[in-house]
Amino acid sequence: MICLDIHGVCCDFVNGFLNWHEINMGPNDWPKGTYDIEKVTGHKLGELPQEFWENLAPTKEFYQIADLLKGRLIFAATRIRDRNNAFGTYAWFLKHFQGIPYFPVTDFKGKCFTNEIILIDDWEEEIAAWPGPSILVPRPWNNAVR
Repeated sequence: MICLDIHGVCCDFVNGFLNWHEINMGPNDWPKGTYDIEKVTGHKLGELPQEFWENLAPTKEFYQIADLLKGRLIFAATRIRDRNNAFGTYAWFLKHFQGIPYFPVTDFKGKCFTNEIILIDDWEEEIAAWPGPSILVPRPWNNAVR
């Protein structure tokens, strides 16, 4: 079984947020080791509309990852911030997870799984807290990018 992070691995939250706030920032501009988007951009997450979450673009790797995971049970994990985030993310699941059996999971990534489940995530803190095998997806904010 797989626990798959949604915002950052499946959908492109960072570029969606940058575009929403009309911030022109490329991957090389991101400070290494800084995950906090509010700190990097100076913009608060606040309560973004449901449409923001629902219409985030898939990451460039999403379809390749989804193809590799077909036939496996997926726990789709994300941190729910507010009502709009919850409903928009669920709508995103329905649109993009067609044909892949999944269970949406929220804030319990490292707390409710055994070491038999593989985590795929872009956040090093989640990887470090995971009790079993994990895969760090390279992003400008983590150390998987050289």
